[in-house]
Amino acid sequence: MIVIFSYNRPGKLKKIIKHLKDTTDHDLFVVDDGSDFDMSMFDVEYSQNVSNGGKMNYWKQWNIALNHCKESTNETFIFMPDDFMDLDVKRIEQWIAELDNGKPYLVNLINDGRLECFQPCVPHPVQINNEGAHRVGFTDCGFFCNWRTLQLLNWNIIEIAKWRWENNPDLSSGVGQQLSKRLFGKVSMYVPNVSFAHHGNHESKMHPKERMKTPLISRH
Repeated sequence: MIVIFSYNRPGKLKKIIKHLKDTTDHDLFVVDDGSDFDMSMFDVEYSQNVSNGGKMNYWKQWNIALNHCKESTNETFIFMPDDFMDLDVKRIEQWIAELDNGKPYLVNLINDGRLECFQPCVPHPVQINNEGAHRVGFTDCGFFCNWRTLQLLNWNIIEIAKWRWENNPDLSSGVGQQLSKRLFGKVSMYVPNVSFAHHGNHESKMHPKERMKTPLISRH
């Protein structure tokens, strides 16, 4: 299953959905955070909020996604925002085939130059599917994993309190940080040397000020 988190980027979302329908038969599910257009025009299964909750309520969007995944019969899951372009699902499937040994795993979709984040962990170089990667101690909010990884989370993101942003309103949503801390030491987490999708230096809907300072640009 491929889960796409979306907000007010109909052009990008249309392109993503078309690309995925043309290149894979995976189930698609869009979690939309109150866009001002009708999601039904995309002919895909979706959940759409009445209004935008923003980064302070992004954890709720994840719980919608995880609940949908839990009720599905899928065993592997890809989570991506709506500005990750040209997702290479065939290559992901090859990595899944090599990693699927009954243990939980998680692979970040994008390599933006970071190999350490959220907590101390020395990255270790590895080979997966004859490709270079690093075993790391963190995940961002775009990744693929198996159901065992989500089971360790009890298919749930714990509520992120609003006081997180009291002293610094520019902080991120906290979802990636929570995922990383809860899965650290329990799940093998990786960053590929070559990204599975493309992300350029464009405006962020959720973290505009932070992305202006530290752009998220995928490595290929």
